[in-house]
Parts: sequence; structure tokens; C-alpha cells
Amino acid sequence: MLYNNVMVDEKYIIRIREILEKHLTYNEKVFIFGSSVENEKFGDVDLAIVSQRIVDEKVMHYIREDLEESTLPYKFDLVDINQTNDPFRTRVLNGPKIWII
Repeated sequence: MLYNNVMVDEKYIIRIREILEKHLTYNEKVFIFGSSVENEKFGDVDLAIVSQRIVDEKVMHYIREDLEESTLPYKFDLVDINQTNDPFRTRVLNGPKIWII
């Protein structure tokens, strides 16, 4: 799968997906958003989880931990879209994004 509009290298997206799939078990979807898909200079990779339910905080913790402990050359900001406020959620869902799961 080609990720032409994202500034994160495809080999790293594959590794990010592996980490996410290790912990997500309820058909959650995940996308990258923010500066890393807007062809801007970026300092972190913003990830949003979309699910029919709120993602358990332990699961969020384990994902963050695995991302931080990985050899991936990025910092990550992980959000459960269900846990965000309406203006943020609307902006993120309507903005540019790259679905990775």
C-alpha cells in the first residue's frame, strides 16, 4: 500500500500498524492526521483510534508504551477519538488523514 501523502516512511507505517494490531481487538480503525499528512514539517506522528466503543485506558497505555520503546524514529501522540471534545473531533475527522488500519 502506498502512502503518497504522508511524511512518515512506509516501512515505519508497517511497524506502527503491527504495534497497533497487537493491542486492538475490536475492529478499531486508526489513521494518521496532523502535520505528518499535511506535508509540513512535523515533530510527532498523530494517531487517532476510531471505534464503536471507548478504548480501554490499559490498551492505550500499552500501545503508547510499545510505540515509545520501539526503534521508530518518531514521537507519537495517540488519541481515542471517542474521548476527545467535539470541536477537536470534528476538525480531525474532517481534516486530511491516512487510514493505516
